[in-house]
Amino acid sequence: MSRFFKGGSSDSDAESVDSSEENRLTSSRLKKQDDSSSEEESSEEESASSSESESSEEESESEESEVEVPKKKAVAASEDSESDSESSEEEEETESEEDSEVSDESESESESESESEEESESEEESDESERSGPSSFLKKPEKEEAKPAGLKFLRGESSEESSDEEEGRRVVKSAKDKRYEEFISCMETIKNAMSSNNWIVVSNEFDHLNKVSQKCKEAGRNPPPYIEFLSALDQKLESADKAFIKSLDAANGRAFNALKQRVRKNNRQFQSDIDRYRKDPEGFMKPAELNEIPKPAGKAGQDEVIVDGVATRGIVAPTEGLGKPEEITPADIFKYLRAIFEARGKKSTDRSEQIRLLEKLSTIAVTDYQRLRVKVALLAVRFDINTGSGQYMPIDQWNAALTELHSILDIFDANPKIVIVEQVEDENEEEEEAIAAAENNNGVIQVQGSVVSFLERLDDEFTRSLQMIDPHTPEYIDRLKDETSLYTLLVRSQGYLERIGVVENTARLIMRRLDRVYYKPEQVIRANEEVAWRSFPPTFDLTITPRATTTTPDILIHSLCVYLYNNGVSLLRTRAMLCHIYHEALQNRFYKARDMLLMSHLQDSVHAADIATQILHNRTMVQIGLCAFRNGMVQETQYALQDISTTGRVKELLGQGIQAPKFGQFTPDQDRLDKQLVLPFHMHINLELLECVYLTCSMLMEIPAMAAASSTASDSRKRVISRPFRRMLEYIDRQLFVGPPENTREYIMQASKALADGEWRRCEEFIHAIKIWSLMPDADKIKQMLSEKIREEGLRTYLLAYAAFYDSVSLEFLATTFDLPVQRVTVIVSRLLSKREIHAALDQVHGAIIFERVEINKLESLTVSLSEKTAQLNEANEKLYEQKTQHTNPQENRRRDKGGSVKRRNERTENRNRSDMN
Repeated sequence: MSRFFKGGSSDSDAESVDSSEENRLTSSRLKKQDDSSSEEESSEEESASSSESESSEEESESEESEVEVPKKKAVAASEDSESDSESSEEEEETESEEDSEVSDESESESESESESEEESESEEESDESERSGPSSFLKKPEKEEAKPAGLKFLRGESSEESSDEEEGRRVVKSAKDKRYEEFISCMETIKNAMSSNNWIVVSNEFDHLNKVSQKCKEAGRNPPPYIEFLSALDQKLESADKAFIKSLDAANGRAFNALKQRVRKNNRQFQSDIDRYRKDPEGFMKPAELNEIPKPAGKAGQDEVIVDGVATRGIVAPTEGLGKPEEITPADIFKYLRAIFEARGKKSTDRSEQIRLLEKLSTIAVTDYQRLRVKVALLAVRFDINTGSGQYMPIDQWNAALTELHSILDIFDANPKIVIVEQVEDENEEEEEAIAAAENNNGVIQVQGSVVSFLERLDDEFTRSLQMIDPHTPEYIDRLKDETSLYTLLVRSQGYLERIGVVENTARLIMRRLDRVYYKPEQVIRANEEVAWRSFPPTFDLTITPRATTTTPDILIHSLCVYLYNNGVSLLRTRAMLCHIYHEALQNRFYKARDMLLMSHLQDSVHAADIATQILHNRTMVQIGLCAFRNGMVQETQYALQDISTTGRVKELLGQGIQAPKFGQFTPDQDRLDKQLVLPFHMHINLELLECVYLTCSMLMEIPAMAAASSTASDSRKRVISRPFRRMLEYIDRQLFVGPPENTREYIMQASKALADGEWRRCEEFIHAIKIWSLMPDADKIKQMLSEKIREEGLRTYLLAYAAFYDSVSLEFLATTFDLPVQRVTVIVSRLLSKREIHAALDQVHGAIIFERVEINKLESLTVSLSEKTAQLNEANEKLYEQKTQHTNPQENRRRDKGGSVKRRNERTENRNRSDMN
């Protein structure tokens, strides 16, 4: 056992040996530096031209021999501190220069010192007019200016002597001495931690020691104490028996096992040095020969990667330890992988070259473990191609990544004992070590990575490409065809995740699969499922969505959403609910979609969700409105589309475009983030169709309301349903000459004027002339439904507008005029009478409507208006009071709000009835 890990008196002996060795090395360095300084001074004496400088130089020579070394060390230390602020590449070069200044162990180092001295001499000679000689800075000037106390190097000899007498002489250590002390300190810390069995500290300090040892290389080789330490540490770890490991607690036991693996891996690159040390410890510990020539430094700007003790630049250099790419063997695969991973993220890295090298490694790999490691690395490099460029991934690289993911799944199918996990305690680079570590994990070999992360990135790149490609070109259609292959990969990956049983990752993948199908018609979903399942063998099946249920899109969507309800996080559950509601509305199941939306209470919390979820909520509300319209529910359609259509930012709210701000402009980062939220073109909802539906429903509701308001003086009849529609209609009324309609909006405005005049046939012609209806499924049924609604609302408008001019009117006459059945006319008239919209009575015996002459004077009208305003003020006060005394139970609050609103509505109805009777 080495001297590092002995107990009792051996520790003091080891410390004495360390201190004696350190003193010996330090004294040798100082002696060499004194010799170099004396040679420099002799050259300065020969080049001096003034006799005064020579005499002063001889007088101060004895003092200079003692002071010159600390001063040079101080200058070296200041240069080292300044170089630390530069880039990592320049730092390595300056450190090598400082090492060459301190240790005179090679001829190249002495040459660099002489060049630096010549530069300093040239700088001194340039100021001869102000100086008397090369050593005149040691003399005290005739008129010494006051200098700050901190700038001691600007003082004269007297000030330095006084400071030495007062404060004592300071010893300035070079950067290499500091690193060597740090190196010794790390080993001492490890030794103390091992004596107390604190293997967590040992593991952390071991990583620090490896970093420091790279900076302490002497004459191109690793420090001998470091090799001695590695040999002793390896023997210490290997000699530990099972009883010792069991005596450790859980945290130290894990740290001990992880350290053992890392030491094996680390010692592999120093195995030759360790073997030489174990054969001849005394000979190995001798200092390096002075005639050894260090390795030449590479070009500036290249990144250095150390692989198995060999420095490589860029990706891989054809030096010892790593052969040329065409000479790679399966044993060299992990060396190249380590070099590639350490070069990731650096500016000088050529990613295309990395991809070509990894593709070659994938053909060389002979085992499943090697293939999997290479495939994972290759996927990571492919996704790094366009990092931060703002462009989408090249399509050929995307297809290659898709193929590699299929290859990874093939490896999992062929070898179920190999799994890929996101967190690995200590990944083993060699296959033998991985197999040995799998014995403690039920024989399962773990590889660090994430299939779900790769799939999410692949899906995001596909979406980004659709966002950036012009949707009106054939290229967009060709790109959209790749969605089928992506969906097939999602289904196959779901089977793998179900097999390994990672619920969180399975939920993330299920959400991606749901995002690909929720907005599509049933025919398209069924076709995608058939193509995906046709590519799998008959024995392949899933637990969440079995093969038998995928032929029915409703069951498929329901199964995916229910799994997310039970296993997903809050965000995934919210998105799953919105996708489920969207699909139900798309299938014209309005009541089910409405009930799901109301029971989920998403509208109370969606404002706190992320922007993508808010866009999905807006799209769901629009789809519910369109579903209501297809089912002939005009009022429900208008209410569902009211909030979206009246904002003036429909395109932005639905994620279908970006509107420029009125004041200022977007920053580049903001513009890039907003563009990422825009949905692909094939997912857009037609905005012209949306506007047409909203304005048509507004027409069917506003025209009867305007007729009722014009026939009575009561303010309760003058409420506005759709302000945008009112503004458009008022604009048309102000026009002196109105030409034939040319767009959808003008057609609806002309139809509205015709309906207000009672010309329902002309209104129907304008509405049917709109071409946008052809984009809706079953356009003929939609037009037939609109014709019925126009006739019914025309009848209501006619009765409300001209009731004051009739004493009675026959139901048969109304049915003939508006082309409606008598029963339907009776229902409409009864509804008007029940709501007190007209003052009349229905004579069912004679089939006529008997109108009553009820004229409300000004006083009665003002009284009714006052009572309604008082009721509104009372309701506002009650809401304010409830907000201040809010109950803690949300269900109780809704019950109280509902009960209070119903009570207030009944009171207003009674007041209105009482005023009408008066």
